[in-house]
Amino acid sequence: MGKKLRKFLTAFVAALGLVILICSSQFTSAKAATNYTTDDLLCGMSIAQKNYGTGSNINLTLDWNTENLANDLQNGDTWTIQLPEILKVTKPGTSIPLTDKDTGETIGTAVVNADNTITVTFTNVDGKTDYSGQLQIGNAIGVGKGYIIGDNDVQIGNQNDNMTIVNPELDFSKKGVLGEDENGDAIITWSVLLNRNSVNMANLVANETINPDQTFIPDSINVYTARWSESRPGIYYKQDPVTGYTVTPNEEDITDHFSITDFPKDDQFYVVTFQTRINDQDNVNSNSVYKNNATFNWGNGGTGNNSSSNDDKASASVRPGSNSGSGSGNNITGSVILTKKNTGDENMFIEGATYNLYKAGSTTPINDQPLVTDENGIANVYNLPVGKYSMKEVKAPNDEYLLSDKIYDFEITNDKLAIMIPVDNYKSEVLDDSFLVELQKFDSSNMTKVVPNAEYTLYDANGTEIETNVTDENGMISIEGLKPGKYYFKETKAPNGYELNNEPIEFTITDSDASVNYIKTSETTVMKAILPNLAITTMATKATLLNLATITVA
Repeated sequence: MGKKLRKFLTAFVAALGLVILICSSQFTSAKAATNYTTDDLLCGMSIAQKNYGTGSNINLTLDWNTENLANDLQNGDTWTIQLPEILKVTKPGTSIPLTDKDTGETIGTAVVNADNTITVTFTNVDGKTDYSGQLQIGNAIGVGKGYIIGDNDVQIGNQNDNMTIVNPELDFSKKGVLGEDENGDAIITWSVLLNRNSVNMANLVANETINPDQTFIPDSINVYTARWSESRPGIYYKQDPVTGYTVTPNEEDITDHFSITDFPKDDQFYVVTFQTRINDQDNVNSNSVYKNNATFNWGNGGTGNNSSSNDDKASASVRPGSNSGSGSGNNITGSVILTKKNTGDENMFIEGATYNLYKAGSTTPINDQPLVTDENGIANVYNLPVGKYSMKEVKAPNDEYLLSDKIYDFEITNDKLAIMIPVDNYKSEVLDDSFLVELQKFDSSNMTKVVPNAEYTLYDANGTEIETNVTDENGMISIEGLKPGKYYFKETKAPNGYELNNEPIEFTITDSDASVNYIKTSETTVMKAILPNLAITTMATKATLLNLATITVA
């Protein structure tokens, strides 16, 4: 073989080896997947619907792109996103398609994991770095640990947004109360509290199940708006009846279930009440438990990655008593249910009143634990043997009520094992020094003509601004919650056709009692104050007459 031929073959073999080496190197690089971490692709985040209850799902959107990657994406690459402890995975295994923003093509899958991470696996990328998009998670992440009631900063990697946690209570709850209808039949009134934290629950659906041992009573469904008491924690008020909601099926067709939809407002606290009749009336006093279950769904109604769906549930049970079934009567036991309401307001239930249970004629309590009324004003005792008893309040619910000395006597008999005791608060007393102040503005040239749209700011004695209001169509401004002390109003914006008068209107709130008087002067301002926060049992109201100051408006 010639020298030239040997050199050619040597060079050819060397080049072939280089090609094989390069191809082999490229093949090996394509097979090796890269595991990216949170900040490698994350470029932004947002939390929709800022106010959340502790049981709500968090509507989370993660913005991502590949601009900062050193290498092109390859099929098999993964991206692990670490969630903070303030967020909690509630539905591990939830799978979400990952799409490219520009093409709309699905290029991978995100899976929510039980270890509080999200893993994205890229399965349809063609070796480039200009991918971007949004990962939207609407129903797999909830509120975790370390939150505070109020505003919370949520940080994922180097990105952050805020959310507000609004009350560490359930979003839904329910209660059943045993009673009798006009025929003496045992019925149960169920109260369902919806959206207790008044968060945004779009398209809320309440689904009620009627157990086989009960029959729904037609025309018994009522829906009310509700609010929590500001001065009495745990107490809620049923307010206005709601119309316009939809019951499916119609009430006369309800057998074992129904749904309520089309609630007027997404962020309103509602109370739903309905009644069922116990089917086996002859054994109401037996050892039975009557149950009711409900489920709830809500969400933004979107589709695909824009969807946000949430679900929750609540249940309640009523136990009217127990019966061993021996037939001798020696082991028959009953129950007593005490319900405490506010006199003059049947919708106001009083929580936190403590009662003791006594055998008739005894002053020694027989209850092992204090009997404290719950959020629905109810305290109950089960498994009471046949006999005579009494209940007495031993601790008032709070400082706004006086302790009642009334004794409630009742008897458990073979014929009457379930006892209902309605209790009203005993008497009223002014126990709060919080005042309501009203200002009314008149035209100085015509004292029968009120002046609307005048803006006044209220200041305390130190000149600290408290509140700014505008007179209504009756020339009135009302401000609640003032304590005894010195204050002054100042007009900060005159209505059309009037000149601004910035002379202060000084007044003093004192603790002295007086009748409510309507003071009318030759000037333009009338002021009065009342003491509104009473433990109400009568319509009588105490009030305080203020030292008045007036102004003249040209």
